[in-house]
Amino acid sequence: MELAQPIQPMRAVIRCKAKQLLIADPELRETIACFDEALFQELAITLFRGESYQQLASSCRTKQIAAAIEDRVAIALAVSYKRIKQQQRDPVVQQLNQLLESAK
Repeated sequence: MELAQPIQPMRAVIRCKAKQLLIADPELRETIACFDEALFQELAITLFRGESYQQLASSCRTKQIAAAIEDRVAIALAVSYKRIKQQQRDPVVQQLNQLLESAK
């Protein structure tokens, strides 16, 4: 018997789980206070449009698999956000950003 609606990982759940991971991360306590929602949303959109996510989502057959995919993608989203925020604090990156700003 075929399901009326195919089972899919829920994007809202993925974003929520990723935010929870970021909030729980002790290394990000200071930066999470000024959470960059625009960056987070852009990362999520890019991740959801990616071929690997599309393949994962289309291969989903059970609620358990959907939950596992949600966890896996949430971790990837949180790790990407964390890496970018840490790179923003790097002195070399800050200097390069200042040079770019002054060149405008």
